[in-house]
Amino acid sequence: SPPPAAAAAAAVSSPLKIPLFKRFTRERRKKYNTPSKAKGGGAARLSLSSSSSSPVRRSSYAVCDKRWYGLDALDMGFLADMAYDDNITADHVERKLERYFHKKSKIVWDKVKVQDSPRHFSVRITHKDYANEPFHIVSVSGTNKARDVYEDVAIWNEAGVLRLISMLVPVEWWWQSNVVASLAAAASWPFFEPRYVDEMVKKVQDLRTRETKKNNNKKKPSPSSFSWLYSSSSSSSIIAAEEQQQQQPVIFTGHSLGGGIAAILGAKTHRAESLGFSSPGAAYQSAKFGFSLRDLRLTSTTIYADRDIIPVIDSHAGSVQAVECSATNFRECHSLSKLLCELWRACGKEEVGGIPSDYWDVQCDNVASN
Repeated sequence: SPPPAAAAAAAVSSPLKIPLFKRFTRERRKKYNTPSKAKGGGAARLSLSSSSSSPVRRSSYAVCDKRWYGLDALDMGFLADMAYDDNITADHVERKLERYFHKKSKIVWDKVKVQDSPRHFSVRITHKDYANEPFHIVSVSGTNKARDVYEDVAIWNEAGVLRLISMLVPVEWWWQSNVVASLAAAASWPFFEPRYVDEMVKKVQDLRTRETKKNNNKKKPSPSSFSWLYSSSSSSSIIAAEEQQQQQPVIFTGHSLGGGIAAILGAKTHRAESLGFSSPGAAYQSAKFGFSLRDLRLTSTTIYADRDIIPVIDSHAGSVQAVECSATNFRECHSLSKLLCELWRACGKEEVGGIPSDYWDVQCDNVASN
């Protein structure tokens, strides 16, 4: 048998003989290079100073790292805010885009179009660092006139009533989301007929039709050349699949009412995403407007501030980011400007399209002074 000294050394060196807490403490000290006791005999704390071996991470939100074909949340917020501008025209949009993205940046744009009912604009953008693939931005304005208030009520009145009922009877906890959505669709009031969503769907279809026709005019092989290999229905489905693949991506964005409509359109449109700011949810609108909850979960992102009551009108599906709001009332927490400045404070904004920009410094200084 080994001598007592050797046995004691083997017991100390063996990790199985060391108690679990002591092993964890030893590994933690080794990883973070922290002392076993802080000064004064207290328990040790992880050091966050520059001398620590662990990196110091700036406080930020998860959405800060998300990109939509090269554009970040602040870029999308700029586009959502522009839809509110009075007397907005294509030239006005062009001038603001030139000021924000600059002529020499890695972002180029064309095909600006402004339309009403609801007020929105569309623009085709290409980011040269992201596969150089063009995509369309459709920015929808929030509530800005009496017709917009009618649409708010027409779209979300059933979901709002269900939320009020759930305060007394928790039906949202008892039933699945698709059951609640079917109930909301069945309870739709005939004299509240929303029109904005259907009108926007037609306009997006027109945009896609023009785009597909332009792509089809280019000389390229088509499955119709081999239609004798398939039945007519099979051949037409292949052609339809190819046309869908040729369609350029669309990103819908907006604030409040505009963000809610963006979420619905993103779930209904092929190759589309949505980003809503301070917008109501859209999960209970799936049966009413004919889209699946799965598509909404895959395409929707929503950012809203604490104490904002508009986002709780309906249930959200997809990515949801809540940010801080230091304001004292709901109206200020619903403000798009304050929401974007909170994102700027937490996420930072060093450049736009590869060029340094002071746009948000100026904007947020003005918001803070008001």
